[in-house]
Amino acid sequence: MAKSCSRSILDLRPSMRAAAAEVLVLCREAGLDILVVGTYRSIWEQARLYRRGRTLAEIVAKQAELDERGQACLSAAIDYVGPQSGRRIVTRAGPGESYHNWGRAVDCVPWLDVKTLAWDVDSDDVEPYRWATELWQVYGACVHQAGLEWGGDWGWDKPHCQNGTTTNPLDIMSPPDTEAWAEEMGWHGDE
Repeated sequence: MAKSCSRSILDLRPSMRAAAAEVLVLCREAGLDILVVGTYRSIWEQARLYRRGRTLAEIVAKQAELDERGQACLSAAIDYVGPQSGRRIVTRAGPGESYHNWGRAVDCVPWLDVKTLAWDVDSDDVEPYRWATELWQVYGACVHQAGLEWGGDWGWDKPHCQNGTTTNPLDIMSPPDTEAWAEEMGWHGDE
């Protein structure tokens, strides 16, 4: 059975694995200490994350959208995981809509110092925030140099980089590909 979520680049598709390794090398060469916080994410974990912080109306609307795409299994995953705690929305992507679900995305965070990650710095702490902002820019440059898309360019997802475009993966992955990948990764609803 596949993992629910991973931090290992070994759990990525081969082309993304190579690109992620290149990002890590480029970061090291730039003097940036990086923590990989997420690679592959199952549809079940994506459904859990999607439900967090959302109203019932938003959840039902996403399920209807997935059903209209012919992705009833992804819609059902949202029901299957049940209510999730947390008020803050942590992802815009429903199950199957994240490149993490396809082994084509990585989330990384620069270390500010031995105890602090760049995403832990509050904008009120002017000097550390400026330093963290510079580290994010170095990370983004490394992501671009490796030929990947950086979520920081979207203005809201600095840790994220992907081997793909901002296009919803369900728009470019046909249903047979979805089923084959689900089978390959062991998605059977029993995680």
